[in-house]
Amino acid sequence: MDNSKNSQISHMCWKIKSETTGGPISFSRKLGISKTTFYSRLEDLNAKGANIKFSRKKGTYYFEEDIGDFVVGFGKRTKEGFLIPFDKIVDK
Repeated sequence: MDNSKNSQISHMCWKIKSETTGGPISFSRKLGISKTTFYSRLEDLNAKGANIKFSRKKGTYYFEEDIGDFVVGFGKRTKEGFLIPFDKIVDK
């Protein structure tokens, strides 16, 4: 994932969490990306379990379940399947 994609996804998550996105055209404009790219990023997030929905009543995207802090980045997976961000790994 390149930095611009990370930045776009981070911004998307922040706006979705605050439920201030507007519809897909408005949201993609706020992010400075095409509608096609917007749908691609939305698909990426949903594939990773974000479970993002759109409320016609509120006119915004939202997370169907609280996802806590959504972090975009790299890490190391433990044998048990947990992801440890690289900045939290301490060499012993």
